[in-house]
Amino acid sequence: MKSYLLRAVAGLCCIGALLAAVGGGATLDLILAGVLWAVALVCAFVSMGDGGHVALPWRKLDSAQNDYLREQFEKAEADCNALRDAAGETQDPALRAQLVRMDNVASNILAYLWQHPECILAARKFINTDQDKAVELVQRSLELEATNLQSADVQRARSDIQRTLDRFDEAYEADFADILKEEVMDIRADLAVVGQKHAADGLQSHGGMSSASAAKQAKSAADGLSPTVLSVTRKKRIVGGLLALISCGLGFHRFYLGQRLMGVVYVLLSWTTIPVIAGWAEGLRYLTMKNRDFYFKFCLR
Repeated sequence: MKSYLLRAVAGLCCIGALLAAVGGGATLDLILAGVLWAVALVCAFVSMGDGGHVALPWRKLDSAQNDYLREQFEKAEADCNALRDAAGETQDPALRAQLVRMDNVASNILAYLWQHPECILAARKFINTDQDKAVELVQRSLELEATNLQSADVQRARSDIQRTLDRFDEAYEADFADILKEEVMDIRADLAVVGQKHAADGLQSHGGMSSASAAKQAKSAADGLSPTVLSVTRKKRIVGGLLALISCGLGFHRFYLGQRLMGVVYVLLSWTTIPVIAGWAEGLRYLTMKNRDFYFKFCLR
């Protein structure tokens, strides 16, 4: 409903801009036309979607279960973002390195759950136990770090937290293995059936794959994203980069990626050259980013 309203406003602004532009050509008319065009463009971009979020491929479930799965995924997403933000805040190199290792595993889990939301129920230990405890410990460590105290008790507490967190990436991997357990069993069963059929037909496995298939699998593994997510992410990255380069400081790329507050800031400062330069820099950054980095920075938030 919100998107339809925004599109209606954009349409009315376009009509008003056309009427103002042909209404006599006075300076005030031209200024009004320009303002209406700007409002129309902003409304159009805001109505293009739900921000930078990629829609989850939810199965047709009853509404109560569907809402629960969404709530669980959004919680896991928020915790992952909180830990990533903490890695940028801490001045402790050991804590930062451990948070990066944890983020690598957690990001892959989220990418998998994005593609297989029915597995969210199997990820409850990761979402409601390990992630919760990790966020709690990291917040406590940041609070102790913010005190700038070097007393023995404070340093001991921070060391104890660090030793506990050092095992969390392994805990995440164990959680991921549990999530994949059922699918791995299904794969083994399917392979066994196929193998029996091939044996009955007198066929033998060559134990290899084509170079194209190998390259595709290597690319998917390197990005840590499913082919569907990778395709959508690449499109968003390219469109966002091009919008940043051609928006002339109006911040259309920010609206497209769901960062509406920053988009408004761009519009308010569009009379200066700062948004233009910043837009060019961000456009080049988007176009040169890795798809995996772009997905977890702009698509999940």
